[in-house]
Amino acid sequence: MNLDRLLFGSPPDLVTDESRSDLVEGFWVCYCHLAPPSSLPRPTDLHLLKQGIRPLWEDSANYKGGKWIIRFKKAVSGRFWEDLVLALVGDQLDYSDNICGIVLSVRFNEDILSVWNRNASNNQAGH
Repeated sequence: MNLDRLLFGSPPDLVTDESRSDLVEGFWVCYCHLAPPSSLPRPTDLHLLKQGIRPLWEDSANYKGGKWIIRFKKAVSGRFWEDLVLALVGDQLDYSDNICGIVLSVRFNEDILSVWNRNASNNQAGH
């Protein structure tokens, strides 16, 4: 899978590009130096998007899409985020062609993990 960037920030117009990698190895070198979600300032959004996709619903890859969200207690969100990052980078997700990227929203009382998809009307992944 080609990753475009790992982005930090909220809202999207304030996002900064922290890495760019077309190789899993290059991504991992950058990822290993990131602070764990539990130590990030609140609020913060981490976006991991496929190549060429911007973290905006108006992006052509996202505008017909939607997202699945899961809310986590702060103590466990980091582990689920890392598992999902590794699955996305390793192209291990079912229906990965329909996935645009993932977002971790670090908030004060909980963290929110989102999986952005290309087509909100595609029910195939739900069956």
